[in-house]
Amino acid sequence: MKYKFNRQFTHPTGNRYHNRFNNRHGVRFAGFLLLILGLGFLLSTGITGLNAQEGAIPKEKLLSQVIHSGLERWHYSAKRLDDSFSAKAMDEFVNYLDYSKRFFLESDIREFEQYSDKLDDHLAIGSTQVMDNAVGRLEKRMNQVMGFYKEILAKPFDLTKIESLELDPEKRPYCSNLDELKEYWRKTLKYRTLLHYISLEKTQNAKNKKGKKNKAKKKPKKISAGKVDPKLEEKARKAVLKNFKSVFNRMSQSLENDSFSRYINAMVRVCDPHSNDLPS
Repeated sequence: MKYKFNRQFTHPTGNRYHNRFNNRHGVRFAGFLLLILGLGFLLSTGITGLNAQEGAIPKEKLLSQVIHSGLERWHYSAKRLDDSFSAKAMDEFVNYLDYSKRFFLESDIREFEQYSDKLDDHLAIGSTQVMDNAVGRLEKRMNQVMGFYKEILAKPFDLTKIESLELDPEKRPYCSNLDELKEYWRKTLKYRTLLHYISLEKTQNAKNKKGKKNKAKKKPKKISAGKVDPKLEEKARKAVLKNFKSVFNRMSQSLENDSFSRYINAMVRVCDPHSNDLPS
């Protein structure tokens, strides 16, 4: 089984802040960040009392309005928050949520496009509807994947069959429907199982002192027919199952705790790709 892949892609949050603006711009942006951090601290600790009263302003709404004003007035780039900004911010946020294109369908992306010229307006009034809709859709797709990935891993893979899988999301479109998404996950889980199998096989050969020192043994790219150890294959699938259980747990926690900060970070990064991400 052969796979073509390119590891030269990074998560959108991988950039770093470059301190290259002058003192005047630095003071303006630093003041903006300090205000947001201070306001966020006050709201999270309840010092302002805004969260303690019935009918009080939600902190997300208040922070959204403050950030909208800050990005327009205080950020050193002084970019206009218009339809062009909205489209770029929406793309950035979708990348934050599903940068590997493992969950969203083409229909989801088309649906999100209806917000491509409205994000600035939502931010101005403190509405999180766009964020809530996108996060809700991601949760739905995650639940659908979690509904079938265990079923896929419950059956042995034919590791001798050659298949192709593009791992670089820049070279792969979103899946068009659920059947295509399930097939993508089947190949992904098979690929992960193959990697675990090869690792287990190397370890076993080393222990039995039967591994021959040649390039084919050091970097196996396919498994010959009739040479798959069913016990090792089963052990590899169980390892993949355990790994993805942890992955889905972390993703669920991240969606619950970090969605708003990622939403705001997407907008800040459109104004300046080198700006620090705001803390979660």
